[in-house]
Amino acid sequence: MMLKLMKRFGYGQYGLMALLSLGVVAIWGSGTTYAVSSMQPGAVNNYYDIEIGSESVWYVDPEFDSENNRISYRDSWILDGEVWVGSLNPEDGTLITDTVIWLDDHLSPILTYDGNGPEWMRDNGADKVIYTRDEGDGLHRMYLWSTETEQSQPIGPEDGINRFHFAGTKSPDGPGKVLYKRRLFPSGDWGIFWLDLSNPTQEFHIPNVELAVSLPTWIDSDHVLYSKLHDDGRIQLAHYDTATHTQTVLTTDDGDKLGAYAWHAPEVGGQLLYMAAVRFEGNEYATEVRIYQGLEGASAATLFTTLAAREITRQEMNILSPEPFVYDGRSYISLSLAPDEFTVTSVWVFSLPDGAGGDPLPPQRVDNPNLRVKKLDPEVYVTPYGAFIYYYYTEYYEFPNARVILRRCRFQPDRAGS
Repeated sequence: MMLKLMKRFGYGQYGLMALLSLGVVAIWGSGTTYAVSSMQPGAVNNYYDIEIGSESVWYVDPEFDSENNRISYRDSWILDGEVWVGSLNPEDGTLITDTVIWLDDHLSPILTYDGNGPEWMRDNGADKVIYTRDEGDGLHRMYLWSTETEQSQPIGPEDGINRFHFAGTKSPDGPGKVLYKRRLFPSGDWGIFWLDLSNPTQEFHIPNVELAVSLPTWIDSDHVLYSKLHDDGRIQLAHYDTATHTQTVLTTDDGDKLGAYAWHAPEVGGQLLYMAAVRFEGNEYATEVRIYQGLEGASAATLFTTLAAREITRQEMNILSPEPFVYDGRSYISLSLAPDEFTVTSVWVFSLPDGAGGDPLPPQRVDNPNLRVKKLDPEVYVTPYGAFIYYYYTEYYEFPNARVILRRCRFQPDRAGS
């Protein structure tokens, strides 16, 4: 999802140009720290960080379909962007360039923190790509491209109101659901909505979403996870039930929860864990990542673990774009670390403990430390051959004319803790 480092941590006041030219911050931790064994500051594993794809193509906001070994991306931030899909080699994570196909053109420009590139979803068993297209005369409309028909079709009411996609569900069967934003009238503010593709003209509004803090995400296909301003003035995690149209606040502890993911974690027998960045009063940015577990019968989620990286960096750092994934029976978090000047970032993988309060594996750095650039938006592609972490960076800071370069790292857990 586009620029989670902005969207999940409150960069609505900046916009995309500021992100690329000035650098960004997101999260970084105090609280419970890791035991890092012999992991030294700046340590890097022995796997490879390579450029992939064509030198003539910009790979803007790529998204990965691990189940079917595919990648989707757009080729421009704002200049009449086009959307593409290609195949990946599951053995080494490289892009098979002669498989790339064109889907559509005139994509809506990405100018704000909540702009988004193409996203994978599933509808009635068919894999689809959702994106937003500029229809001209100031109208922006959501579209779905199907892998079965290789055709695109618009979705949503035909009423001339702007809608911009966020994400779709990925259930193996049944109709898909779509999260998006649209204008509210008469105020003109943006609101968060969802629709069911079995009846795509009926819209449902999710109230009280703190969009400036983070974008909402799907929990499976029935709930939406988001940040909500609670009665005590703190921003907490909440979920919305699409069947009952009810909202439930999940967290009650201190700090603002600035974004979240939920996933079925092996560490808790496949039950849900929730991940959020936390900002404390007096801080401009979030300063740690917390993992929560929702226990049956409990009125709120309980703290599973707190992730911090101070011990491996020996200094305060900011964490960019954390995202969970499961590989070889364990949960991991991919992320970038950035110093306060935000000019150079590094790409890491953190692990979760086997149980609440346990010790995780040491964090592992997966990028090339000699490439000193702002490495943005790590994304994960998991195959039977390994877990691959992708990031992109711009060759120059002259947005939007800078070439966008896509790179692939290989991650292999260090079971020995070295």
